[in-house]
Amino acid sequence: MFKKVLTGCASAVMLVAVTGCTDPIAAQQDTYSPYPQVSVSTYSLKYDIAVSTPVVSHVGAGQLRVDIPVRNCTNKDIHFDYKFYFVDTNGVQVEGDKSWLSKRIPQRGMETIEFTSLTSSAADFRVQMRRKKFE
Repeated sequence: MFKKVLTGCASAVMLVAVTGCTDPIAAQQDTYSPYPQVSVSTYSLKYDIAVSTPVVSHVGAGQLRVDIPVRNCTNKDIHFDYKFYFVDTNGVQVEGDKSWLSKRIPQRGMETIEFTSLTSSAADFRVQMRRKKFE
């Protein structure tokens, strides 16, 4: 009996020693999008692409220029459509909806969506993305 208890204690000590030598396990990352200006139409597209921080700058006569890096997280080419519009400081749309534009990103690749407002009254932007509609 004493031998079984001693063996059990030794096993417990070894288990603690072995598990203490491993690196900490990283927590699952929150998938909340910190960029509310960018939205996707489906969860499958949300998990197939990663949107990096949009880079916003003023060019020319005060027009708003936006660059949005988008990375393909899959092992296949991704085809998607996107459209954008601009809003003023009150959130009112100042430039009309554009037609859908297409983008292709190769497997595990990265592309940048770029667009510029036509007027200086644009203060912010919105982008909608969806899976490509093949005709």
